[in-house]
Amino acid sequence: MFIFLVYSFHLATCFVFSVAVSTIISLNSTFVKFFFVFLGLFVAVSTFLLTYSVRRCILFLKGGFKLELNERIKKLRRSLDLTQQEFAEKIGIKRNSLANYETGRNTPIDAILISICREFNVNEEWLRTGTGEMFLPTDRKSDIAKLTKQLLDEEDDSFKNRFISMLANLSVEEWEFLERRARELCGLDEDID
Repeated sequence: MFIFLVYSFHLATCFVFSVAVSTIISLNSTFVKFFFVFLGLFVAVSTFLLTYSVRRCILFLKGGFKLELNERIKKLRRSLDLTQQEFAEKIGIKRNSLANYETGRNTPIDAILISICREFNVNEEWLRTGTGEMFLPTDRKSDIAKLTKQLLDEEDDSFKNRFISMLANLSVEEWEFLERRARELCGLDEDID
């Protein structure tokens, strides 16, 4: 209904200005003619832009509006809290190439899209079309594999590596103690599933 009213206003405005312009043409003042023609064009263009903006907002609210590929890439990078440089390095491209993808100046080839999906566990359907969730669901084994990859990429003396090394050397009794303490800290029941 709202879009109908905006379109009606747009048509009425165009009609009124076309009548006004045709009336003013009979006047001899060039300035007055120019002013009203310019004013008519301004109102027509601004009404069109308003209509376009309202239409995009309504589509977005109804779930029909989807981000473009370049906007999805930028949204993904920001959700990962990465700079363009960091994101580009992880997928093996230059920062300015990523900037061109994010602005829509260039479109990434399939290999880049696949690399983005693999590196960041992104749903390829979401990346290509905007349908579905941004990230694929993960399971415990995938999380462990991801952590292992991160550990192998880090310095040997990083805190993560030292901590995982310490965990790898725990005895069965120490693991049981660690589990009890973790359950206590989380407020979980003592019964182990």
